[in-house]
Amino acid sequence: MGKPLLLLFAFLASSYCNSIPVINMAVVNVREDRPVSVLAFQIEAFDPDGDPLTYGIAGTDSSHFDVDKETGEVRIKSMLDRETKDLLLIEVVVNDGVYADVTKSVYVAVLDANDNAPVFQNLPYNEEVPENEPVGSTLFRANAIDYDFGTASIVSYKIDDVTPNDGASLFSISPTTGIVVLRGPLSFTDKSPFYQIRIIASDGGGPLNDQENVVQSSSVIAFITVKDMPNLDPQFLNLPDLAAVDENSPVGTTIFTVRARDPDTGINDQIHYSIESADAPDLFQINDETGEISIKTVFDREELLDKNAVVMLQIMGSETNLNVDGVIASTIAELQISIGDVNDNGPEFYECEGEIETCTQKNSFIGKVDENSSAGLSVNELNIRVKDPDQGLNSRFNLRLEGPDKDVFAVSPSTGVGESSVQVIIKDSSAVDYEKKKVMSVQVCI
Repeated sequence: MGKPLLLLFAFLASSYCNSIPVINMAVVNVREDRPVSVLAFQIEAFDPDGDPLTYGIAGTDSSHFDVDKETGEVRIKSMLDRETKDLLLIEVVVNDGVYADVTKSVYVAVLDANDNAPVFQNLPYNEEVPENEPVGSTLFRANAIDYDFGTASIVSYKIDDVTPNDGASLFSISPTTGIVVLRGPLSFTDKSPFYQIRIIASDGGGPLNDQENVVQSSSVIAFITVKDMPNLDPQFLNLPDLAAVDENSPVGTTIFTVRARDPDTGINDQIHYSIESADAPDLFQINDETGEISIKTVFDREELLDKNAVVMLQIMGSETNLNVDGVIASTIAELQISIGDVNDNGPEFYECEGEIETCTQKNSFIGKVDENSSAGLSVNELNIRVKDPDQGLNSRFNLRLEGPDKDVFAVSPSTGVGESSVQVIIKDSSAVDYEKKKVMSVQVCI
């Protein structure tokens, strides 16, 4: 019988050790203006064993992205907005098919793009400015905020347009502070009472989409209302140089009604009237409120002949309230009132003598004439003058002779106006006979 054979087998065991994937990223930068579906970033991970990886993302902020499970490319799913949230947190997940998921927190820093225009604050800009506001005064401040970052958040200002156009030189704005300053005098009356200022706010520019530098701007209309101030004297509207009224007109007769206005039309203060002076006092009066000038005292034109029957009044128009200087504004104008004549006087006889002629009212005269004087000669030593103080046709008079010897003489002139010297002329020389009549008598009748 043969001997048994003992075989010994040595089993050699080799152990194989598989490694987990490594995510080697912690922060990625993504600009906020990346369009939807565009690559945002690439998940950076590797497997030491070279096993193929699958990729995923999780977390609340992951809703902004889509990930390609095979390549790890992460694309924009919904637009980012740095001004809303500038740092996102996502969970990056990778798997090598051997072990469980490997997860790592990754921050997405949202970078700024110049996607915002400046936004004006404290609107509207409606300013009421007194018309006497000093030049150089600050009117208001235009303030705009740009929510971007860096130079894109720096705002500068300019005035683009002023309506009406003649107001362009009246206003300026600080490029850096937005302070609007008055650069010229305002006037409610002589210039516009209202201005519209178009202000543009621009940022410092920055990248946006595929452009390296984009400047964003916005505009606003500021409304300036000019407030009328009581800085102008009243003005007469209808005051003529000359008015007229007849003598002997009744007390209260209206001659003229003065009208004045406050040129500060935004205030339109009430005007009061007065007679400041007159070269013939107490003949006229004026209604304080209506400006009606009327007769205060019945007067006779002939008593005013030293003034050529023209009375000079100084009329004052005064405002009711104090002006900007704390006084009552007023204005003065002259009004001449011509006194019209009525036929209230009859002609009178005067004897006038001397180099500096003086006339005395007289009703009887004595003259001399030689007998047998020729017809047409005047009676000597008669200084007769007729005067009617009325004017124009009202002073017209007619002369005729009456009396016992009226047929012997004639009067010259037979008519006159105002004032005239009178002569008695021989008409019938044969009747002028000393032996027949030493004294002859006639009456000169008007």
